[in-house]
Amino acid sequence: MRYRLMIVCFLVAVTTACGQIEDTVSIEPLPTAIGPVEEPPNIESGSWAIPFEHPFPAGFWGPGVHRYSFYVHCPVVFQEDIRGEWVLFESSNEAVLQMQPMYLRLAGISSGILSAVVTDIIHPDQEMVAVVTLAGLSENVLPMIETQCTALIAWDDKGTQVLTAGEPFQP
Repeated sequence: MRYRLMIVCFLVAVTTACGQIEDTVSIEPLPTAIGPVEEPPNIESGSWAIPFEHPFPAGFWGPGVHRYSFYVHCPVVFQEDIRGEWVLFESSNEAVLQMQPMYLRLAGISSGILSAVVTDIIHPDQEMVAVVTLAGLSENVLPMIETQCTALIAWDDKGTQVLTAGEPFQP
């Protein structure tokens, strides 16, 4: 990421010096993959990630408009808790039913735990998984994540569910 940023800065400096800027390069973080914002002194940024998940069975999201939000408390990674914005989506019989599960993420619905947001409408019979992925973790922090971090999803002013920590992986 830093290497990419240095290239962008170099290209902007060169094109500005020449008096022309032909294209704008945008750098967007992965939607809903949360990396350390301000790292505590003893934790270095790394290449590991860990998902927190909760499955919702087919038929859970009946037809209509729904909303969800995440809350993450992880003092070994973040100095402050993360409170996600409410994300709205629609469940409609007009939507195409996907064979694989779809994922409720911080920024919207995607087809994978680190994939881009792809839709805001699902079929009522769609299998869904709520997922928050903590990314950019060092290997020495991984053993502490499950015992010292909590992630929750709230939906439709009806329920709250604790997400379960999954297996660490290298994206």
